[in-house]
Amino acid sequence: MIKGDDMETGRLKIISDYLQNTKGKKIISIGAKRVKFGNEITVDIDKDTNPDIIADARKLPFKDNSIDVVIFTEVIEHIEPPGDFEALKELNRILKKQGTLILSTPNRYLPYNLLDFSRFVMYHSSYSREKMEKMLSESGFKIKDIYTSGGGINTITHMWHCLVRYPLKKIKINIGKLPIIESLKDKSYEKRSKNGFTLFAIAKKE
Repeated sequence: MIKGDDMETGRLKIISDYLQNTKGKKIISIGAKRVKFGNEITVDIDKDTNPDIIADARKLPFKDNSIDVVIFTEVIEHIEPPGDFEALKELNRILKKQGTLILSTPNRYLPYNLLDFSRFVMYHSSYSREKMEKMLSESGFKIKDIYTSGGGINTITHMWHCLVRYPLKKIKINIGKLPIIESLKDKSYEKRSKNGFTLFAIAKKE
């Protein structure tokens, strides 16, 4: 069961589905914020999210070849190059041979990018399928699956967060999401799509 506050249920359900049959595996979630999928170790650079371990994705306190599964969802787009590639190399280092990386990040698709107001309030990038395939391959991974999902309605919730919720949160004012829009957004993740809002990649350490 997925636990946490302010969750994006549709996207996270996809991640959760990949965690089936991982009982007994050592799993870490990088940039987890307050989301928990199960018994994984949460790692975040932000101490206010109360992670199990406070650490940067580019320098993790784990031994080589010691982790079975790494969850890296909606994090890499916040790391400026070449740090994004350095983070992938670090994840490859700590994963066991044939260990699994579960990654998601915004898909680089012009209509979405033009409406991405995140870049005005924080560093925020996106990745094309081709770019992510290249980065994963060059950092030592073999891709098992890569695709996009989630509809354009995500741009509405994204703007609401960036232009309203995020600035107000900075001054300690918390307001909710848009329930109907959120429901439609979650539903848009029920199937794969050609130009989905989110890029998902499942890769193995070679």
